Amino acid sequence: MIINYGKIVEFTIRAKGISLEELAFELRTNRRTLYNWFQTPLLKRDVIYVIGMAIHHDFSREFPQLFKSNEFAFRGSQLSSGRQHANFSIKGKSKFVKLLE
Repeated sequence: MIINYGKIVEFTIRAKGISLEELAFELRTNRRTLYNWFQTPLLKRDVIYVIGMAIHHDFSREFPQLFKSNEFAFRGSQLSSGRQHANFSIKGKSKFVKLLE
């Protein structure tokens, strides 16, 4: 059986209830890129690592062949399943969008 790294990462993100829009913003990418990563069977270690750091998840449990348990040292705020980004609330985002218009 082939393990699909992208699917495991996707499942973990969705199980935590994290918004893909917020995650894409945090990673300075877009949702399309996230969906492409989810379809990648051998997702790169670096990509899994930055996602793990953004969602405060230690992927050494899912990928012991890629990571040691002490590699994920979390700092700062965690992306939440709610409507608030680490340092950028939806309210702040709305004001930012209005400024751009």
